Amino acid sequence: MKKYVIPILVSLALTPVATTVSAQSPATRTDSVLLSERREGDCLVRRYLVKERDDADYSIRYRISSAKLNTSLDGNGPVLSELGDLVEGLLADSLAQVARVSITGYASPDGPAALNRTLARQRMQDFKSYVDRRYGFSRKYDVRTGSEVVPWSEIRGAVASSSIPDRQRVLEIIDDGSSPADKQTALKRMPAVWEYLAANILPPLRRVAVEIDYGQGAIVEQRVRMAPQPTPEVVIITEESAPCPPCDPCNPCQDPCYDDLMQSGSLGVIVAMPYSDVDF
Repeated sequence: MKKYVIPILVSLALTPVATTVSAQSPATRTDSVLLSERREGDCLVRRYLVKERDDADYSIRYRISSAKLNTSLDGNGPVLSELGDLVEGLLADSLAQVARVSITGYASPDGPAALNRTLARQRMQDFKSYVDRRYGFSRKYDVRTGSEVVPWSEIRGAVASSSIPDRQRVLEIIDDGSSPADKQTALKRMPAVWEYLAANILPPLRRVAVEIDYGQGAIVEQRVRMAPQPTPEVVIITEESAPCPPCDPCNPCQDPCYDDLMQSGSLGVIVAMPYSDVDF
């Protein structure tokens, strides 16, 4: 009884059926370098070196003497929308590594110092509660918090580049060694100056700043669940079960190239892979 070895070429495609993280193949949003790729069980495991990603900064304004977020105040709406888009992007980018999130509340220098310190702290707490409710920041990231009253000296640059009345005198008051309360008193003695400060310089200082810092040089492992490896089906071909048609020139057993494979006593098999996209 003759037995035939019938070689067939099988082309398999690994198809992702589920992912443990969101795959960005062949490219990812984060600037990264693929270090290695291996098959581990039913997962394709890729290791990346995250090279660089710009940190993200956001500024959300608050009303004077208020620590309650107003989403429609002075462009807060677009800023909050952009922050939301960023969070969605972080969830979609499996390689994005957030090292920390800093939330800092600020108050402008005008007004009683104790009240300003309280406002700065309450603004930080208010916005932290907002992002925790909406995005779960404290569950996902290392969130650092702080608060600060902006000193008069830090508005010097804004005053110097502004069209405030009596600008040189304002700069002299800011630069002198008097107390914050005395500076405010001197500035309020110039009504046009104070009106300009109240409308243009001080409002942006009443804010919360959010900084999202990304880890640089981190190695990230991305695991993608693949279709399980198929188990080959072995079919034995014998002369009795599947004789070669003697006159079919397309049949491999008629090709002289297969003569050496048709040896007496050899076991002929077909490896049938259960995939519909097999190329012959």
